[in-house]
Amino acid sequence: MHRRAVPVPNPSLPVTTRNYEGDYGLYVECPWRVRTDDAVLASWDDKEDDDGPMVAALERLVGTTVVSASVVAPARDLRLGFDNGLVLDVFASGSPRSDDDDYSIFTPLVIYAVGRGGRVETEERVSD
Repeated sequence: MHRRAVPVPNPSLPVTTRNYEGDYGLYVECPWRVRTDDAVLASWDDKEDDDGPMVAALERLVGTTVVSASVVAPARDLRLGFDNGLVLDVFASGSPRSDDDDYSIFTPLVIYAVGRGGRVETEERVSD
């Protein structure tokens, strides 16, 4: 984690998120869900109310550790397992006609963007 050169001005974000950026990150622009082995806790189309299921499920991921990761062809769907037993499933569209990235994974050195037809593009990550 490192301090941002310019803090994010969004007052809805926690102070730590506004002032610091993680070494690893995930940016999702496609359907997703948070689940246990037995139930779906929330998904991309739930309401974003502060006391709703989306926020509650995502808050359960804060501070956890990814213990497993898999990417499934051909669209490159992503599945992340966490140390508290929750799973995040990300459903890439895989459409060769899509112009948008489905999700991006940020590592300390590289950003991987998954999009059109399951393609993966990489770019060097530059710190602010």
